[in-house]
Amino acid sequence: MLYLAHPNRVAYQFVVDQKKAALAEAEQGVKQLKASLDQASAGLEKANAQLALAQANYDRQNQLFQAKDIAQAVLDTAQRNLDAANRPSPRLRPSCNVQVWPTPPKLARPTRR
Repeated sequence: MLYLAHPNRVAYQFVVDQKKAALAEAEQGVKQLKASLDQASAGLEKANAQLALAQANYDRQNQLFQAKDIAQAVLDTAQRNLDAANRPSPRLRPSCNVQVWPTPPKLARPTRR
C-alpha cells in the first residue's frame, strides 16, 4: 500500500523539524554562554586577588616609608602596581556578542478534513 502524506502534515512536520533544530542551536548557545561566564568569573576572581595583593603590598611599603625604612622609589613602585591592579582589564569588560533569535511566528494548526 502506498502512503501519501497529506500536504498540511508535511508542512507541519517541516516546521517542527525547523523548531527542533533551532532549539538544539539555542541549547548549544546556552552551553557556550555558561562557559564564557565561568571564564569571566575566574578572571574576575584573579583580578580581585591581584588587587588585594597590590593593596597589601602598598600598605606595607607605605608603613615602611613613613618609618623612613625604604626609599620613595620603592613606595612609587608599589603605588604604580596598585594603580595597574585598579585599572579594569579589557578581557574583563563585558562583551555583547550574544545572538538574539527572533520571536518565532505563530504556527497555524493543520486543519482536519
